[in-house]
Amino acid sequence: MGSPDFYALWSLRDAPRQFFSKSNRSSFQVHVPLPLPKQLVIFGLGEWRSGEATISVEVLVSAQARPQRIGTLTSQTRCLIWEGDWNSDIVAEAAERGRRGVYGKIVLTVCREPQGACVFSSTPLAQRTRLFPEQEHAADLCSTLLKNERDPVTPSSSHLGDGDGDCSADVQVNAIDTTDVTVKNGPQNQTPRRPAIRKRGLLTSSFEDTHSPKVQASTPKKMRLSTQEEVTFQIKTDNRVSVTPSTRWSHTMCLSDPDTAILIGGETSDQNHCQDSLWKLELDSDFWFPMNSSASGPVPPCAQGHSATYDPDSKSVFVYGGLGKGLRYSELYILDTVSWKWRLVTAKGNVPSLAYHSAMFYKRELFVLGGVQPSASSGDKPCSSALYIFNPEFELWYKPIVDGDKPLPRFGHSATLLSQSLVIFGGRNTATYLNDVCVLDLGFMEYTAVKCGNLPPLPRGFHAALPVSDNRILVSGGVSAIGALQDVHIFNTGEVVTSSTPTCGAQWRRRCSPPGPAPATA
Repeated sequence: MGSPDFYALWSLRDAPRQFFSKSNRSSFQVHVPLPLPKQLVIFGLGEWRSGEATISVEVLVSAQARPQRIGTLTSQTRCLIWEGDWNSDIVAEAAERGRRGVYGKIVLTVCREPQGACVFSSTPLAQRTRLFPEQEHAADLCSTLLKNERDPVTPSSSHLGDGDGDCSADVQVNAIDTTDVTVKNGPQNQTPRRPAIRKRGLLTSSFEDTHSPKVQASTPKKMRLSTQEEVTFQIKTDNRVSVTPSTRWSHTMCLSDPDTAILIGGETSDQNHCQDSLWKLELDSDFWFPMNSSASGPVPPCAQGHSATYDPDSKSVFVYGGLGKGLRYSELYILDTVSWKWRLVTAKGNVPSLAYHSAMFYKRELFVLGGVQPSASSGDKPCSSALYIFNPEFELWYKPIVDGDKPLPRFGHSATLLSQSLVIFGGRNTATYLNDVCVLDLGFMEYTAVKCGNLPPLPRGFHAALPVSDNRILVSGGVSAIGALQDVHIFNTGEVVTSSTPTCGAQWRRRCSPPGPAPATA
């Protein structure tokens, strides 16, 4: 069978979503938003050479609810249009999980052909086999059995995973007399395209004449081992595409749904732009997908200190600001995770230029706080404490009126959203690291300086912080005046939600205390 691509469509406003699969291509899946749509269109595009393979189409909401089968695809029926009733247990489960922002799945399962052949490999082989018994992960080859052993099989492309990357090799099978083991050398003045793998994992040169006399299976064991080593070497040297992102730093990563993370940008160790700048990670299958070739439009420049924030309403990632090549950027790029198209926003209003700021979405607007400003020669301070808001509907930047005790200017800080409160911690002010806590009430747009009931952690910046409940924040690592840190702390806001209770119940608690410098004492 060939290697068609499969797509799902459930809305006229969205582009078709492509199904993804691991290398064996025996199962495909795509995430679908909940609650479930009223109509579904599933279709395949590409060469489909086997007339006996069928594909089962099921919708899965959770492990607790039984999946619902909605139809099948075949080489003669490559499009499935479904408009029917969902099972009651699936509807209830989908409604509950949809309120929590969880996605469902559409799963395509390839049914084996009557002769037991595995389908949807791009490489025809006599049977599913590994190159060598001792190398279980060296290759995963799958093919369709030949009905007529006298028909030659045309070589095609196969993807072989060796654990480090996807390898490309041209594989050829001679179905005639597969019990013979053939190792034949071609003329010296010809260069084989690539070695071809016989049924038993041995070689035959791609320029070999299939009608020439064969050498019987009397190859010494030592020679067969060297042939296996040659195949292994060929696979490693033919490595074309990495299955993981290249090494990098100063990149950003955000979730586009509960099971998918998007990695954007970054720099290499020699401060060059990462060529593979856009990746998608399927968390449930632990599988990386390079998206550079799929995305189109103006791509953000190489930068560090930028932010990438996901908006669940528009299903888009907003990439803003950063530093790069001696410049400070004020541009805002938007990546549509449905169509995978970039867009550079021509923003209006008071457009800031910031790096090492914090950014988050609240009520369909992008909030940007603090960060490094353009050089002080322009009259601005080296860093900022200002709050900027971007409205995507009007593509407008503006500064809201904020009351209360404003925090010190800072960069490399954290700003964590808890319900209607924004908790700001740490960061750096010029040469000084900070460990103060400030809460911004987004309802009243009022700052409150929090006085904790116990000793706070070491002053730090460039740490990680995330919410773990409605009133607790987990803070990890960072850098301080004594160097890099590896401690973990939990901040409990208690009842601190307005300026009327600035000290009520706010506590720091250290967790996972590793060996290292002790916290500073008063």
